[in-house]
Amino acid sequence: MPAGAGELAVRDMRDSRHLKGLQLRRRPKIATRAVARAHLERRPFDPNAERKRNIMLAPGLETVACNLCGSKATKHLFSTKDYRFLVDDRDFNVVKCTNCGLVYVNPRPDENDIHRYYNNDFYNAEETPEAAFLGVKDRILGMAAHVKKYPVGRLLDVGCYRGEFIYHMKGLGWDTSGVEFSSRPPNLFNQDIFYGDVADAPFKEQSFDVITIWAVFEHVYDPRKILRSVNRLLKPGGALIVLVPNYNSLPARFMHHDDVPRHITMFTKKTLDRMLREEGFAAQSWECGQDVYGGSARGWLNFLVKRLAGEPMGDIQAQNRSVERWPEFSRQIRGKDSAFMKKVDDFDVWLTPHLDKVLDRLMLGFIMTVHARKL
Repeated sequence: MPAGAGELAVRDMRDSRHLKGLQLRRRPKIATRAVARAHLERRPFDPNAERKRNIMLAPGLETVACNLCGSKATKHLFSTKDYRFLVDDRDFNVVKCTNCGLVYVNPRPDENDIHRYYNNDFYNAEETPEAAFLGVKDRILGMAAHVKKYPVGRLLDVGCYRGEFIYHMKGLGWDTSGVEFSSRPPNLFNQDIFYGDVADAPFKEQSFDVITIWAVFEHVYDPRKILRSVNRLLKPGGALIVLVPNYNSLPARFMHHDDVPRHITMFTKKTLDRMLREEGFAAQSWECGQDVYGGSARGWLNFLVKRLAGEPMGDIQAQNRSVERWPEFSRQIRGKDSAFMKKVDDFDVWLTPHLDKVLDRLMLGFIMTVHARKL
């Protein structure tokens, strides 16, 4: 027998026994092969590896570097679908930059494909001006409360949608303009709105006293570019107000509340503060709250119980995001009516308002707003 052949035979028998043991556990054939391959290559088995690889190869997607630091090194956090509008059944990877901590969708829909995910339901384009303003009145008043902290002057709203906010602020004496990236939302109030990239907006440099960006940063492909353009348009010492979902929150981390794939970048206080500083802004104050957009942790107990009961995360998300499936989210466990689940939901209804207040005070709420000054 050749030298070393006996040792090789013993090792092969050992690997053979291990593979038989894996087969006896009745894993699916593909998963069994993946486990065996991982074992033989002396690396940890990743149960989501096949799903992640399929996402990476899907058409209409582009792989990008981190917008904050430029690194391409990432850690996979989770995969999810468009559970809000159900445009398609495609999976999306949410990753975290291992260099700076920025969280983003990667690969993401390219700029030719992303428009599919913004349908008429997203824009509510058919509403009358009266109905449109009434539907967002409380939100507009919340925005106005932030801007009222500054002397009346010239205001630019980036991502102004249908013009409701600048229409309201104009009535309060502000000289207002807006930028809207998409041409689909109608200009319901005949406001001064430029449609296109803020970098191309024909406004005079250093001409605005206050610039607001409400729930826009998470949607745009290049947040740094937006900040650079805003810096150019803002007067020295001018105020910038930015509102984004806070990834460092219970709804984002545990419940995956970000509206993927429309939300393609997910900020924390740390990552947003760094981007602001590097683009010439100094944060003055931070807060979490629901005065502009709702960001409640409502349903977190339901999530917890359902996960402990073995329900897949994706199915729980689908129940939570759908009006039609909400009874299943609030009253059932594993598809069956449950008196216990009803009690859990009732307790969640009572507890969550108190929890939301605590989370907001700890800067762990889902909606985060920063006031900054141009340096």
